Amino acid sequence: MFPHVMGYYAVSCTARGHGVAHLRNAVRELASQLIANNPQIPRRWLNVERSLVARTERSGSVCRLEELKDIASVQGVSDPLDVLNMIHFFRAQGRILYFPQVVFPFIDTVSHLYRSRLICAQS
Repeated sequence: MFPHVMGYYAVSCTARGHGVAHLRNAVRELASQLIANNPQIPRRWLNVERSLVARTERSGSVCRLEELKDIASVQGVSDPLDVLNMIHFFRAQGRILYFPQVVFPFIDTVSHLYRSRLICAQS
């Protein structure tokens, strides 16, 4: 009757928040399955991700937006809307931390907190 309903989770809005962690984990699991099995993800985006990982290993976890755009362009992702969609996709998966409103000097001061993630910010 309701094919879009994936399950039922009892959640309490009290201070203890019973069931919230269970619901959060279920949503993360389902989202990762849907994203991982999505054939619509362009292969170019995956090539960009590989290049970003290699860049992070060489140069550290902080990346300027212009650098990311240059890497994307080399991999065939040059349309500004496509680049933005790719950034938001990677951000939604937790593969990058993207701070469009934060300027670079501030990111440099907190980058040690996020060594395992690529951080992308404005110059």
